[in-house]
Amino acid sequence: MMPRPSGGCGRRRVIAFCFVAILASLSEISRTSAQTPQPWLFVETIANNKPSGALTFLRDDASGALTLLAGSQTTFTNPCGPSTIDPKGRFLYGYCADGLSIYTLNTSTGAVSEVATSPFQASTGQFGVLVFAESSGQFVYLVKSDLLPAPATSTLTLDTFHVDAATPALVPVSSQMLPLQGVWVDGGAVGDPSGHGVVILINQFPTPQTQFPNAVLYRITFDPVTGSATLDPTGGTLVGSRGLGIRISARGNFLALGYGSSRASLSIYQINATNFALISLGTEDLGSEVSPMGTDQKYPSTIFFDPTGQVTYVQVPLSGASNCFECFELRDTSTFLVLPSSPMTVTSANFLNGLQNPQAPFTFGASSANGLFGINVYEVDPGTGLPSQPGAISQPFFLQPTQLLPVVASLGPAGGQASVGPVLSPSALGLTFPDTAAGQKSASQSITLTSAGDQAVSFQAISVTGANSADFQESDNCVSTVLLQPKHSCTMFVIYAPTGVGPSQATLNVLDSALGNPQQYGLSGMGVVPPPPVPVVTLNPAGTFNLAGTTTQGTTAAPQNLMVSNTGTGPLHVTTIAVGGLNAGDFSVSGSNCLGTAVTAGTSCTIPVTFAPLASGIRTTTLTITDDAANSPQQVTLNGTATPAVTIVAAAGATLSASVSAGQMAQFNLQATPGAGFSGALTFACSGMPMGVNCSVPSVTVTNGATVNFTVTVTTSGSAMVVPGARRTIRSRPPNYMATAILLLLLLSFWLYLPKCERREIFAGALDCNRVAALACLALAINGCGGGSASSVQPPARLITPAGTYTLTATPSATPAGLAKNYLLSPISLTLVVN
Repeated sequence: MMPRPSGGCGRRRVIAFCFVAILASLSEISRTSAQTPQPWLFVETIANNKPSGALTFLRDDASGALTLLAGSQTTFTNPCGPSTIDPKGRFLYGYCADGLSIYTLNTSTGAVSEVATSPFQASTGQFGVLVFAESSGQFVYLVKSDLLPAPATSTLTLDTFHVDAATPALVPVSSQMLPLQGVWVDGGAVGDPSGHGVVILINQFPTPQTQFPNAVLYRITFDPVTGSATLDPTGGTLVGSRGLGIRISARGNFLALGYGSSRASLSIYQINATNFALISLGTEDLGSEVSPMGTDQKYPSTIFFDPTGQVTYVQVPLSGASNCFECFELRDTSTFLVLPSSPMTVTSANFLNGLQNPQAPFTFGASSANGLFGINVYEVDPGTGLPSQPGAISQPFFLQPTQLLPVVASLGPAGGQASVGPVLSPSALGLTFPDTAAGQKSASQSITLTSAGDQAVSFQAISVTGANSADFQESDNCVSTVLLQPKHSCTMFVIYAPTGVGPSQATLNVLDSALGNPQQYGLSGMGVVPPPPVPVVTLNPAGTFNLAGTTTQGTTAAPQNLMVSNTGTGPLHVTTIAVGGLNAGDFSVSGSNCLGTAVTAGTSCTIPVTFAPLASGIRTTTLTITDDAANSPQQVTLNGTATPAVTIVAAAGATLSASVSAGQMAQFNLQATPGAGFSGALTFACSGMPMGVNCSVPSVTVTNGATVNFTVTVTTSGSAMVVPGARRTIRSRPPNYMATAILLLLLLSFWLYLPKCERREIFAGALDCNRVAALACLALAINGCGGGSASSVQPPARLITPAGTYTLTATPSATPAGLAKNYLLSPISLTLVVN
């Protein structure tokens, strides 16, 4: 017989220190939820028979080897340890005193650290027998019992804690006494690895009391969306006489019960991975409970599964088919057939006490030898159920003087585990839709079904039933699939379209060949009063409108349409449409049917955008639409690509440089090619000319696409020009008016000085003519009779263009035929070398 827990082990630390109960902690490892990012093994360190800290190892699920993660070793404040992992991979949980402790998990280093405020309590008294983290990650549950020895009756309590991930902390929500009493069965509470339910096996004595109690199976299920618990509405199911043992496989695909008073019985159930339904595979009679010596053997109290769940190990009575004292029979789980490798002695079955790997055929157990402790790893053959320790796992890992106890093996990146037969694994167990206005439709939600077993799944039909089935519209690509092969998926899509105001409830039914057929998924939503009709603008294209094609500068492209759709519920009124900002003159909008009339809900209008580029290159501006939608105004960036009106290059065989001597003429032969659709005239302006240089460019006329050659003539100045010789020039002297004035004053004074008699003589003409003549000559002498001096005048200096290299710029402008508007083109650089 396998050793049974002592009294100390069966109390407060019944599961923490007993390997059998530790296996039950695997029920917390979610098969369908994301766990830690790596396949880790969490190991407690034990001091004075109590947890003192933790180590984390990286598992190699191909070879079974373990690698200690550097920096993962931690010390706990309380003498308690974790026994389950959060389905989201954020925390570890374990019971401590009357409540629960929470442990943070460093997903980079693997270090497990106890939250300082642990433990958290929802009730006092009793002992923790199972910690359960439901699949949504919102709640953690603690099952507690009095653990009174038989035949005393124990009560059960369910404490509920909300996971405050931000703090982090566990917030007590409620504590409720379960409507279930009886004699506690060792290890009698196990949890579903998918996080959907808990099963409790308890013995109840009838009234009047009989020699043996009744074995009652009690289920608690948990809503996958809300995380809330639902107690067994039947109050428990009678499975037989005297419950002895219960076990759930590490992969959550099978549940085994051992019970019996006169005959030992083994019942196995297949577990629905989505709703925790139990499907009976049958019951096997293992033989008489009374040994040949007349003792009550109380088998099968010890049951195990291999890591895959395909092999069941059951300790059978001596009177069984194996006729083996204290040994295990190895049976095929689905068929109950005894395997050829059966039986197995208790001493050979030590590996069963270990923690099972949920993703690979390995178990992890504590090793102890010569005062050193470590971890043994066994590989279990899923066909024979026999263990081995090949190669990489032939020796214990991490030998050291401190006791070690593997407690939790997390899921790695590969996710869940394989199941036997056709099995469907859903991405959700139900859909809850947001409040939706009556008469409107919600966004589509989906459930993806993955073939998680080792056989393909076939679909017969998918339907929606229930009181409000008309409010839900379903479509899928599952039924059209002939066979959904293992590891393949299909998807069901549901739209909520409430026909009225109020709650809607329905069920999505999947008729298929998978375990638990038909699969059922809850649908719920709330229809609300529709809001007032409002318009909603949707633009196509939105954000940026890149006009198609290229347009020649100076021409006008055909309009291209921007679509304005009213995706709201009310009419849309567009008030203005305008372009503005950089390059606004290159774009125009006109003739839009969005203006002047309402755009009704569900319809569209267009805005024609015309591109007439003023310059070449990428031209950008902003189109602004003003309307009565909530997000008005809407803006769209307009981008157009323009090519030059005319491209000017050197003519064939010519260059843009010329070398001449001063006084010579340079000619540059050029070629003008108009862009598509452009016809008109070219004019030029020259700049950058040195002294004595003139530039002459003819007016050039171009026509749509036709090449025209023309010449730019540059004239220089130099020695070839004729310069006139010097000539003699006589310059006259200006009259001396000052001397004349002085002479006249002297004559007047003389006149006034003469006696009146003499003046009369003068008037009488008696004045001597000689005096008059003399005075006249004197006046002429003083004033001068005119004259000047002769000098030589020099001609202007000769104009010669200095020698050197010059860059002349000819800037063209294009004028379209029939228009007066000029468009600037790229300047042309000409190189002139004057020798």
